[in-house]
Formats: sequence, C-alpha cells, structure tokens
Amino acid sequence: MIVRSRWPKRRVRTVTLLSLLCIGALVFSACADNNETGSAGDAEGVEAGASQEEFARALADMDAVTLSLQTPTPAEHPVTDAYTKYAEAVEEWSDGKITFELAHSSSIAPPTEIDDALADGRLDISYTPPTYDPKRYPANDALLRLTSLGKQDPVAGMLQSNAAFMETAFNTPEIMGEYEDNGMKPLLPYVPTDRVGFACTEPRTNLSETDGAQTRISAEVHAEQIQPLGMSPVSLDFSEVYQALQRGVADCALFPLWGAEFVGILPIANQYTIDSEVGVSVGMVGLAVSELAWDDLPLAGQQLLHDRLDVFVEHSIKSSIWKTAAAGLKQIDKEGGSVHEFDSDAREELRAANEKIVEGVRDSDAIADGESFVNGVNQALERWDDAVTGELGFDEQVGYPEFAEWHDSADVDLGPYIDLLKSEFMTQHRPE
Repeated sequence: MIVRSRWPKRRVRTVTLLSLLCIGALVFSACADNNETGSAGDAEGVEAGASQEEFARALADMDAVTLSLQTPTPAEHPVTDAYTKYAEAVEEWSDGKITFELAHSSSIAPPTEIDDALADGRLDISYTPPTYDPKRYPANDALLRLTSLGKQDPVAGMLQSNAAFMETAFNTPEIMGEYEDNGMKPLLPYVPTDRVGFACTEPRTNLSETDGAQTRISAEVHAEQIQPLGMSPVSLDFSEVYQALQRGVADCALFPLWGAEFVGILPIANQYTIDSEVGVSVGMVGLAVSELAWDDLPLAGQQLLHDRLDVFVEHSIKSSIWKTAAAGLKQIDKEGGSVHEFDSDAREELRAANEKIVEGVRDSDAIADGESFVNGVNQALERWDDAVTGELGFDEQVGYPEFAEWHDSADVDLGPYIDLLKSEFMTQHRPE
C-alpha cells in the first residue's frame, strides 16, 4: 500500500526484473503495457452512473493507495461529516483500493498554506479558501463578490444560491484554471456554505448602532460592504476572535452560524443580525486534490472521486450548514440572545454597497467578459429559484428565527436536488 506522507512526494518507481528485460525498441514496445498498475496511464474508465460493482471491477488491478484528506474542523464536529462520509463512500465504491487518512482541524497545513501544501504534495485532498488571496485568485474573488446575491433564507434560498454559485464556478474557465495554475485539480470549486451574519455583543440593526463598531471580516470585499454602515473592518485569525470580542477590541464578527458556533463566540456575541432581503458575501471554499495525487490515479479512480461528490454535497448541506445553523440558533437562545434583521436605513446602505460591488465585477478584467459573467449569475439564480421552490417544492417561507424548529421537525430528502445538480452541470465536468 502506498501511504502519502506530509512531506513532498517523490515519484519512485520500483525496478523489477521485467523492467530490466525491457531493453531495446522491440522489447520495450512489447512491455509498454506493463507499466505500474493504477497509474493515470490506464485510460479505461466507466460510464456516468456506473454501479459500485462496475467501479470495483474497473479498479481491481489498481495498486492500493491511501490519500491524505484534511478537514477544517475536529473529528466530532458536524462540518467534518461531509469529509468523513465522502471518504467512506469512495473507499466502499473502490472496494478498498482508495482509502484516506484524515487530518482534522487543518493539522497538516493552516488555511493560508493549503494551496502550497497541495501543490508540493504534503496534502492530497483538502478544502482550500481562495478568499484569503484575491490577487492570486482574481476570478474566484469575482464570484465571491457576487455571493451576496440571491435569496437569503436558510432553506430554499440557501439551496438556490449554492446551486447557482456551484454551477457558475464549474462553468467558468478562469475559476477552474486558477486552481490548476496553482498545482491543484478542483473537485468542487465551490463548496456549499451558509449565509453570513453579524455576531455582535449587543444589537446592531440600524446606522446609529452600527456606526463605529469594530467588525471582524474574512474577505476584502467585506470591508466595502460594512464601511457604508459606519463599521470599521478588523482582520483577525479565527483563534483571536473570541478574546477580541471579550476584551472589547471587536464589537462584531462576520460569520455564518456554523463558524460562529465552531469558534465559540456565541456566548458573548449572541446578538446575531442576518437580513432576509440583503446579505454580505460568503467566504468561498473549494475542495481540491493535488495534481500529483490526481495524476497517479487511473481514470476510473479519478471518476470515482468526482462521482461521489454527491455524498459530499449532501452532507455539506445537511450537517455543515443546517445542523450547525440549528445548533447555533439554539445556543443564541440559550445565552439570552436574539436574531435580528437590519432596519431600513442600514439595509439600504448595504444594498447600495452591494450594487456598487456588482458593477465593479462587470468592469473587472478577472473574467474575460464581466458583463456576461454577472448576467449569467443572475440567470442561474433565477433558474435555480424556480427549480428549488417549483419542481423540488422547498419552502421559501422558513426564515432564521424559525429555522431551528423547522430543522428538528423536517425530514428532508435531498436526493432530487442532488440529482438535478448532477444532470445540470456536474456530470458535464466528469473526467473522461
């Protein structure tokens, strides 16, 4: 079994008696099909929709491989479920030929070093946040700047926006190319995520309350969104946010509910403002595999990593987003906090800021045609809104104040939603 280590890979080939005999043109030609099994040179794959048995047969002669897989959270955290379930599905469908060694809580590489770790082989698969480096990932940043668009509710709106942004990321060559230019193969260029709200130590819903508030941000665009509210942006690492809020160095922190719950700030920042009409940009995260690891897999192995993304997406929504959002809302209630919306004055300032940002993307040179890019995102949001609230029948009336109760009583089948994602755009990007 090949176990990939944290250190840079070296492509090592075992010298066998057979390879020593393959000398001379004629003999080498006869031995050309005896390259090491499991390499990317084995071009035979399986059709889309192949069964578990078909994948097992296609990978039967592959050398077993263990891939490192890094998660952002501890093993027991709901966000980790997507990674664990994905790994289990790939292992099962490969009949044990592809297994994983999970590294939790970014233990191999911190967020700012993940891309380099994937490129040099210390990591095989990991989440990766292009949010942190907009100059290195300008096309990803262009999409990030549009993620305030779409409906803001936690059920239908969340499904609508994630589908539209995933589709856009997959179908934008500049976004996919930025991963590949940095030594990665994007498995999922946009990982589903929740909307972002303001976790504050006291209510901040109107311009008089937001004015002067020191607010932790996680992306450059956030500064452009909160400054019209009179807020001052503060850049802090996850590990520093709790103490900053506790000591009054920061008054608010921009986080999705899962992030606020994970960092542990809700006991002291339990006044959470998340608007039903206008939002802030969400922190974009992708799921990528090292090109070194990718190229070592046979085609059927590459296809399996892609095909089981359905498991990753489903559990990203059910566990990483919905389960943690419900837990965060319950904790806010337990700590005596409240969920708020903006008053009209703050809402309109944020809306105007977002419109200015969108116009900036239209004029950006990060995408070949910024105008078409923005229009395409709006069209995707409209189509997915029709699909989610129409044929799929998800309720758009569920807001954040009642979401925890909805979550505890709902038995949601995401199968039709996942199937639609696959048929509309994911299968088109399957390795062939």
